[in-house]
Amino acid sequence: MDECLELLSKSGRIAEAAFMARTFAPSKIPDVLHQWKKSLGQRHRKVADSLADPTQFPNLFPDFELVRTMPAFTDQRKETQFLGCFIVIVRE
Repeated sequence: MDECLELLSKSGRIAEAAFMARTFAPSKIPDVLHQWKKSLGQRHRKVADSLADPTQFPNLFPDFELVRTMPAFTDQRKETQFLGCFIVIVRE
């Protein structure tokens, strides 16, 4: 999963990386979200400010800590994770 997120980030598809992290690797959300906000820069400041970080606004994401601490669940989805990465690579 880390390789998929890194590939998306390096290819400038950070928004897609954020959605992939939200679906398959919740523990990676804060890092990818920070990259996404940074990539929006000054040009889209209002959009960047509207992206909420679950670690900073737990009231908006009530189950985030529960989901974030479920590595066993994500381990069971490795095949799906690889397939998701493969689809992204093919679409580029």
